[in-house]
Amino acid sequence: QKRKGLNMKKNLSISRKIILFLLSFIMIINLFIMGISFQIKNIATDTLCTPTVSEAICDKIIVIVKENLGINTDKFQNIEQAITENDYIKEITLKYIEAIIEQLNNGNTEFTFNVEITAQITDLIKAIVNSFKESTNSSLLNKVIDSFSEQILSQAKSVENTINEYITENANKYASRYDTYIKIYSILISTWFKALLIGMVIVLFILCMIVTKSLSTTLLNFGGCSLFAGLTYISIFFNFVSNIFQAISQQYVGTTLHLSHTYFIKSGIIMIIAGILGIVAGMLLRKKLKNKF
Repeated sequence: QKRKGLNMKKNLSISRKIILFLLSFIMIINLFIMGISFQIKNIATDTLCTPTVSEAICDKIIVIVKENLGINTDKFQNIEQAITENDYIKEITLKYIEAIIEQLNNGNTEFTFNVEITAQITDLIKAIVNSFKESTNSSLLNKVIDSFSEQILSQAKSVENTINEYITENANKYASRYDTYIKIYSILISTWFKALLIGMVIVLFILCMIVTKSLSTTLLNFGGCSLFAGLTYISIFFNFVSNIFQAISQQYVGTTLHLSHTYFIKSGIIMIIAGILGIVAGMLLRKKLKNKF
């Protein structure tokens, strides 16, 4: 009877280990999804701003500058870089992404964009004018550029109209192909979905506490999960997702889009820090309990 009781205890221990493993696995998957959900807006903005919005803005601004200044802009090689790397481009891109989501949620099948981006365009043109001045190394030409700067800035509304037309044309061209992906994106960025993911972490933590009957073990286990998820996220997961994304973009858009790695790394680092803190807290708590008894 004593041996039977020991076997029951042993079986229960194995069962708890299996349950704990499943909980840990679900936690890691949940952390992967959280990493995407909380950063996907930034990832999408960084990924899409260069090949879409900035191309139209760059072309329009260069035309405006040529018409107003009457100079050959081909010699200013840093103009396009100044446009594509400017933070206002990201703001503009994000506005259009949100406008696409809003129109889809309203059941629109034909897109029409009248997004207000004059303020961003104005600040962007100022940055480009400064870029011209840095490129010329001529005080005389800089005075010419200054004299025409207000005239160039007055064209901000024209640039806005051009971008709206450009985005409308491309959105209507590709929206049907990307309908599923856009819907997935809208779910991932939604507040209710993020709340669900956070709730999952809390539920999994409580379940782990019930299974292990130990706060220190739970902290160590979930700290390990977060550390593993963070390291995997940076070293493997990003490359895996990036390769899939490049293949999809090449197939459906006809050009290869590259995912911005910056925000993937940020998510991974946050997971790693959380994991280390969880492990340290679990070890300290376990040591404290040992000393107590």
